[in-house]
Amino acid sequence: MVLLAGHLTDALVVEKDRYAARANEDGNAVPDYQRIREVHLEAIGVLMLSLCLWSAILPVFFFLMIWVTSRAARAVGSPRDRLRDSVAVWITATLINVGVGLLAGLIMPQSLRGSVAAAAALVLAQLLIAYSVVRIGFQLSPGRALAPFGAQLGVSGLGALLLLGLVRPFVSEAFVIPTASMSPTIEPGERILVNKLATPRRWDLLVYVVNDPHGPEKYCKRLVGLPGERLRFENGQIYINDQLQTAPAVVAGRYAASLPHFSPPQYFDGETIQLGEREFFLVGDNVNRSGDSRIHGPSDRSALVGVVDLRYWPLARVAILR
Repeated sequence: MVLLAGHLTDALVVEKDRYAARANEDGNAVPDYQRIREVHLEAIGVLMLSLCLWSAILPVFFFLMIWVTSRAARAVGSPRDRLRDSVAVWITATLINVGVGLLAGLIMPQSLRGSVAAAAALVLAQLLIAYSVVRIGFQLSPGRALAPFGAQLGVSGLGALLLLGLVRPFVSEAFVIPTASMSPTIEPGERILVNKLATPRRWDLLVYVVNDPHGPEKYCKRLVGLPGERLRFENGQIYINDQLQTAPAVVAGRYAASLPHFSPPQYFDGETIQLGEREFFLVGDNVNRSGDSRIHGPSDRSALVGVVDLRYWPLARVAILR
């Protein structure tokens, strides 16, 4: 829901800031209200489609979890086998495990974050907590508690398969940023959520696939050039179809057609770059230290994974990015 709310809460602010910045330059900028309406209509469409999807999935998953757990508890003789008992057990276990996960993320040493051992220890701890809540909640012996606990695990596994098979490929996907190429907007180790239903717009952050010599890699960069446009870097600015563009403050005045440490350059300042009808041009916010379209060339529409909507980790840096 946070992912989708980003479209509605951020679209008008983005447009207002763009035109305000342009007004400071030429003094006669007029907000494009037609464009603002289009942005909001697109956002509402994405929201409604995703709400329909989640409205169909979540109630079914929740009821299946409660019903299966309750039936399993009844089968092994639990005195608390009603549906409301299962609801209480499920909510308690979920809240405790969410709290444990957040606490572990806050207090875990930096050297252990992302390690297999740390992840395995956290999963084991959460499984033990869930088992203990099930045993106490249903008033069962350690052996009999395995039945409702196993039922919960089975339904959770089904939900995970659904997530991997439907939500991740078609709706949204989480990524970890491994390098500083998008600094300071996104720092190494920070986590983002990508919306695969959104239509890319200029200045959006995109995740896309690049065929590196070592195999396909997923990059995260800022979209600066759209299909069919003529792009030119000059004096730190970007010109689209010979029109000066107002870039976001984090990169304004810093753009260049090539990287200082990359030789020979593929493009030069003042050179016109013609994009094809399916091509996008992307540049990292850490302009002088980003491997992007200035090195590997424009990216085809088929290579796009989605639009970055949310930076969700670390908690102190949570922000809507679109």
